[in-house]
Amino acid sequence: MIKGALFDFDGTLTTENSIIFMMRWHIRRHFESETHFNPFYGFFSLNRLFFYGFRYMRHLRDLFSKRNYDKPIEDIIIEYGRYVSKYYPSILRSFKGITKESMSRISRLIPLRSGVIDLLTQLKKQKIKIGICSMSLEIAALSSLNSIDLDYTACNNLIYRRGYSSEVTGDSMLNIRDAIDKKNIVFEFCKKFDLSPDEIAYIGDDFHDILAANIAKRGLIILDLEKINKRNIHFYKKAIKKYDFEITESISQIKRRILIEN
Repeated sequence: MIKGALFDFDGTLTTENSIIFMMRWHIRRHFESETHFNPFYGFFSLNRLFFYGFRYMRHLRDLFSKRNYDKPIEDIIIEYGRYVSKYYPSILRSFKGITKESMSRISRLIPLRSGVIDLLTQLKKQKIKIGICSMSLEIAALSSLNSIDLDYTACNNLIYRRGYSSEVTGDSMLNIRDAIDKKNIVFEFCKKFDLSPDEIAYIGDDFHDILAANIAKRGLIILDLEKINKRNIHFYKKAIKKYDFEITESISQIKRRILIEN
């Protein structure tokens, strides 16, 4: 019987990367502002965004290249997550000076997958503990899912100045950097609610979720198979042979596969 469900956030519950979404929104608002417009800051933030995106896509191309076909799949999984977090501190500095209230307001605009709120509501009705395990920001998860009483969050955090405005300092605290951190969070989640891995479901959408999904009774990776690069399919097939998880394509399928255990 499933008593706990631990979700990744970006791409699993949302339709896009929340940090990139928030950066784009903030940069657009900055350029539209007549009173606080700073050309240097705006273009510097854009450069950070494009630099991160370019380097990230190039890394994925190299990581999932044919020369890595024989590389241990666990090495691929861990390296994938670590590269994502490598540039996070630099990207997060672009939020420097934004108030916590503004960050929360922007976060509420993050687009969620269709059916997410209904799924989480149904799980709560079943008395299932709901947690978020994500390399994204905690404020993004809490604000965008503010209608759901989350039982647990393990995310990365911005550091705010003390005082009334609570502005972002530009520094961050990374609690989750790679797939190993996510795997460890599964055990922490179980310990907090006195559950065993056989009583939880882990739901993610990417390579760095596989190790965590492997531990859970029901590990689900949500993927749009038609949009995945053919070379990436090779690595997912290797992962499925070694690790215990299922591939699903929609929130409705996830809902059925979790609740069927109950």
